[in-house]
Amino acid sequence: MIYAVYFVPREGVHPNATLEDYGKLWPIMHRSVNRLGHKLVHITDMHTESWGDDVYRVDVSAETTVYSRDVAWARFVADLGSDTAVMVEPDTLMLKDVPDIRPNCDLCVLRRPESCVPGWFKMSRKASAPFYEDVVRSYAGLPSEMLAFHGDIKALHKTLGIPDGQKAHTIPSHAAGCKIDVRDWHRYGFRKTSDQFFLQFKGTSKQDMLAYGDTIL
Repeated sequence: MIYAVYFVPREGVHPNATLEDYGKLWPIMHRSVNRLGHKLVHITDMHTESWGDDVYRVDVSAETTVYSRDVAWARFVADLGSDTAVMVEPDTLMLKDVPDIRPNCDLCVLRRPESCVPGWFKMSRKASAPFYEDVVRSYAGLPSEMLAFHGDIKALHKTLGIPDGQKAHTIPSHAAGCKIDVRDWHRYGFRKTSDQFFLQFKGTSKQDMLAYGDTIL
């Protein structure tokens, strides 16, 4: 299993967190990945200092946050060997390994029936590269501001064939020639149950990660 984080530093990337905040969150996330016995790959642009155990560089812009992340992920996945790759975010605290993709599938997506397929979780094998390449193409026609925020969900839904404005009640087992492992989202991210694979500290809760992380690492 490979754990990777896409991060290109940009002030104002989140209304509730500064670059200084992310600089404090990253070591906690990093230690939590290492504690599970994995190295962390930092996926970033051509210039940013590597904060991971390894670095994977792509010529992307810091200004188009979610679009650049999907471009980078598509290229990263295309270069994978036989491993499965999981993308986490700097405000993530890993608790246990995410179960691998089912043997007959190429990627995993999470189903949040009343909301959307979240763009922040990605779990992929090399064979899923065509899926993410289609996600990148699906940004075409979106307003420029959606390349920075929220466009990832629209592009992902388009690739999955979920009509614009509808909820993710049904997710296909195949898309863009790839086989999909669809999972319920409740054990992935946020803080909904006591049996999660990782915790996410979103919005104004990021400061909580600083205190919480120190109690378990």
